Amino acid sequence: MPLLAHDPTGLRAALDNRFTRVKLVGCMNPFCACADLDLTFFPLHGTPLDSTALTYRFDVERQRIHSPAAPPPGLTTLDVLELTERLHARITPTDWEMLLDAHLKGAGTITYRTDLTTSPHVDELETTAFDSVLELATYAEVFPRALPFPTQFRGTQYFLTDSYCHDSECGCTLVNLGFRPGLDVPVDFEITYDYATGRTSYPDDERYLRNLRRNVPRLNALLRYRHQQIQYLAGRRRGRAVGSPDQRLLTQETPRPRLEKVGRNAPCPCGSGRKYKRCCGGR
Repeated sequence: MPLLAHDPTGLRAALDNRFTRVKLVGCMNPFCACADLDLTFFPLHGTPLDSTALTYRFDVERQRIHSPAAPPPGLTTLDVLELTERLHARITPTDWEMLLDAHLKGAGTITYRTDLTTSPHVDELETTAFDSVLELATYAEVFPRALPFPTQFRGTQYFLTDSYCHDSECGCTLVNLGFRPGLDVPVDFEITYDYATGRTSYPDDERYLRNLRRNVPRLNALLRYRHQQIQYLAGRRRGRAVGSPDQRLLTQETPRPRLEKVGRNAPCPCGSGRKYKRCCGGR
């Protein structure tokens, strides 16, 4: 049974029946690239503030477990080492997958939900993304734990990078979307997209976004929000007063643009080479 399954039997066995409840906390810094999760194990009859609670740090990317720096009251260093060995022995690949999934979901929430006007981490932000107003700022360079937008084109899975103008006095609504055929590979090609109108700079580029819009119904609103985050941070760094990002955009669906009707026997706009009626038009 996985260590973190809902049935606490695995926890009791791993931690000698002394710790049965778990509190999971991720890094709260939206600009941090770490993959750490703190798992606090509480005694059966303990409280969230119990001094005998035992906290381990899990690096979910490297799959490493870091022991507490000092043993809590009631336990010796030898006890902690013994319990750590049991955790290493009990944890399974399924557990690591569950922890990684929890980390990714939490990181996405922190990236969007952090109030940048009050967060103490804003003053700690170290980035070169805003050094030149002539260059675009890539969202993932500022928010390294942000989840990329997935899409497909001609049977290939792509992950998008989004880059924006960070001049807070510019009113543009354009985003440069880079298509990468993998998470750690260079951009294959790029298009320019206007999230206010829902149109690409070149009509032929529209085919690249059809699958993306199906996967991300709030695409335009999310891009607008991410742009607002970038401009707020850049403006604050330059000492300019910039409106805070509007979190209402996170639940707002932007209507899709009206597109020219495609004939059933015309080539499919997705670029597959098949007729529209035998491709996207037949879905």
